Amino acid sequence: MTSQSPAETTTSVFMANDSANATTPKCVSYVDINSYFVFNLIPASCVILVLAFLQRRQALCRGCLDGRPGVLSPIDFIQGRSRRFSYAAAYGLTAGLCITMILRELPVKPTPTTPSYLTTFYYVLTVIIYGTNFYPVFAVLTMDTIFSYIIGTLYVWSYSIIFFLSLWKLCREDVDDDMIIIGDMVYNAPTILCCGYLVFSFPIRLIISIRDRNKDKSIEWTHHFQAKYVRRLFDPIPEEKPPPGMKQKIIGTIKSRMYNRVSGYRYSTRMICTTVVTIIVIYMLFSLYMLLIYPYLDYAYLSIAAILETDTTDLVQLLIEAIMENEIDVPQVFEILDTYLATIKVSFVVAAAVAFILVIYNILRSLACYRYDQLKLYRGAHPNLPPMKDLGHSGLMTGFIRFAGYQVAYCAWSFIITQFLLFLVIFVVSCVLIIPLTLGYGRWFLNVLLNAWPAVLVAMVLMIGQMLLSRFAFLQEKGGVLAANNRRWLFIFTYYMFFYNVFLGLFSALKRILFSVLFGTLFMSRMDIASLSRFFERKDPGFSSYLGLLYVEHCHNHPILVTFCNILIDDHNRKYHKGRYASKAIRDEDTIDVKIKCQHGKYRDFKDQKSWRSFKRAQMRWQLVLTLMRAPILQYNREQAIIAEAESERRREIAEKSELNLQNGRQHGFNDMKYQPTTIANHHTILNVGDLDNVDSHKMNVYI
Repeated sequence: MTSQSPAETTTSVFMANDSANATTPKCVSYVDINSYFVFNLIPASCVILVLAFLQRRQALCRGCLDGRPGVLSPIDFIQGRSRRFSYAAAYGLTAGLCITMILRELPVKPTPTTPSYLTTFYYVLTVIIYGTNFYPVFAVLTMDTIFSYIIGTLYVWSYSIIFFLSLWKLCREDVDDDMIIIGDMVYNAPTILCCGYLVFSFPIRLIISIRDRNKDKSIEWTHHFQAKYVRRLFDPIPEEKPPPGMKQKIIGTIKSRMYNRVSGYRYSTRMICTTVVTIIVIYMLFSLYMLLIYPYLDYAYLSIAAILETDTTDLVQLLIEAIMENEIDVPQVFEILDTYLATIKVSFVVAAAVAFILVIYNILRSLACYRYDQLKLYRGAHPNLPPMKDLGHSGLMTGFIRFAGYQVAYCAWSFIITQFLLFLVIFVVSCVLIIPLTLGYGRWFLNVLLNAWPAVLVAMVLMIGQMLLSRFAFLQEKGGVLAANNRRWLFIFTYYMFFYNVFLGLFSALKRILFSVLFGTLFMSRMDIASLSRFFERKDPGFSSYLGLLYVEHCHNHPILVTFCNILIDDHNRKYHKGRYASKAIRDEDTIDVKIKCQHGKYRDFKDQKSWRSFKRAQMRWQLVLTLMRAPILQYNREQAIIAEAESERRREIAEKSELNLQNGRQHGFNDMKYQPTTIANHHTILNVGDLDNVDSHKMNVYI
């Protein structure tokens, strides 16, 4: 089994001297990477099994084999924010395999006699092979232990050796192997960088794990993004700055269109991995365009030139004369034709470069918009997104699962379509307009402008005039208030404009179609922008998957929710003397404080459990009073909950006593069961913070 790179496929067009040489492989890899993936299934499966025995099952047959082996997850796609770039580098190794599958370079290839409808199953098998080979890399990063990093380091080093050996080509004597090596290096540059990053990062993580093996990790959550976000909520509001000048406005507008860093914010691991894989795939597509398609243009140029030397010269001459609007001699026809053929190569390169830049820019802008949407959801509302209650939970989870694959595919299609459309536009404009004008022909365009400028001028005057009059004549306070002004003149102007706007609407409809195609093509890679209107945006699969990612991460990664849960877990560990609270001690600066103080404070020792519990009870009661004083709405909600609980308790007591009376055959009245306000006080709580002023210290225990 042999594998060929894009570079050697390109070189084969120009380096083959005869048909016999053209049918034999120009170059073969020193090590076939596809064969390695097949034979590496056994070591990869063994590594997965060993790592699985280090995990315990959570629910199923926990008593069997001490709960081992457990389910080994490759990556935390929801809450993971650690080791993001290592995960991204591991995903970067798999990015090139997607294009390899498209080029039909499969580890297990179908035979010529295989039915075409069975080819799909070969692709399914290929995905399983690739996924199993790279599963240990992700599992090692997720486990984050010394033993896992030892295995991961050996596994990554072995793969890196095979990968770099696969880049070493053995070529025939008639093939320029330098071109193939350069092409391979350019095409596989992202994969080489990702592989090199993992080769050095795994040993470094192993050393760090050995160094920090005795380090208490129970307070690491205080340094996470969520805790810092909650801490900033209690910072004072910054003073409003005066409105900036014109220079600052221009600089601010330019910065708003670029990527701006938000201090303390951390993208999720899933978003970083998806972005890295997308950029790598787009780069590889651009490299394929330059290494595969661009060299074929020279071959196509020679073929077209040979064809035009036949009897089709008259037809080509008529076509060029129609474009130039003038009679042209045959020698001039070939000169113009050479210019057109050279324009094809220039148009192709320019279109590919512009498409590559546009897609990369859209990827970075989608990152900024994702961060903006997520921070808006953290604050409680986002008017530009459909509310979560109107979306099905299963649909949101499905969109969350699909997001990464859809993002890569949408960006790839966006690059291909944008490059093709730009190539057509640049080539047609160059052939029909620019080249004829530079050669002194093509007066038809000037004639069109001469005949059309009055209509264009009138249309521009009418459109701009309606906007200016609407602001300065027909609205009060120069458009500052939506209140009609000069109504009689407004009605007269609207009456006459009806007839003009009918004709303007004909061109406006074409403009609407043109803009829909233009922006739909340019922003096809932006899944955060719905390609359909507001009422049909949920029919857009890309936008639906983006909503799924956004809402699933919002429900599981909200900073206040995560911080609150970490506080509860930390308090639970402290209560049972785990982690940093191994002794019977408690800090004066409690982590429940709104500032989430993480520095080590003083410790207070207790003689026994009773004194420790008394202190905790008093502390929790004081925190309850403080919380109710700072949040008046909680006083009302708590009061209503207490009244409802008291009413429920009273009804339960009445039902139990009635049942007891029926069993004893006695009839009793219920005068002694009348509702007493003191019943509420028996629940050991506070109805109103203002009641604290009317009770003494002895009665405080009754209320609290």
